[in-house]
Amino acid sequence: MKKIILTTIIAFSVTLLVAQYKGNFNYAYSRPLNNINLGILGDASLFSVNYERLFLNRSNSFFCTAGMGLGANPEISVFGPAYLFFAIPHHITANIGYKKHFFEVGIGGVYIYKKPNWDYINYMIAGLRIQPLESNDFYFRIYGCTTINDIKTGRLTIIPIGLSFGISF
Repeated sequence: MKKIILTTIIAFSVTLLVAQYKGNFNYAYSRPLNNINLGILGDASLFSVNYERLFLNRSNSFFCTAGMGLGANPEISVFGPAYLFFAIPHHITANIGYKKHFFEVGIGGVYIYKKPNWDYINYMIAGLRIQPLESNDFYFRIYGCTTINDIKTGRLTIIPIGLSFGISF
């Protein structure tokens, strides 16, 4: 568990450092580097609010993203009370395409708080994305998730397809 947390912290630290570099890159398009979105299904969350940052945006056909959010996931219970679990989804993806339309692949994970412990699920991501060229424009993503590790979720709902939509700035 400590290795997973340390790897996640290092990955996001490197992401922030690379994303802030303003060297002599010749960008074909100056895309907005930030996305705020609402995620529905996918990421082992029923819904989540996410922040995403673009990095390695060196051409009009390739960029990478790193994102993190806060979400919730319900436990299905026919008899007895249903519970809503707290989730922290995060991901890193590579995106290949042209202008606004991209194919993305990557890895992600989610920490799920189920009293009294935390569970961790990691997964692979493949999807399609519409990433705008201008600020304050619509952002959309549809993706599928496939879990990598053994899931010990009990009655937790995990949907392998997700949607994200929001604004880029």
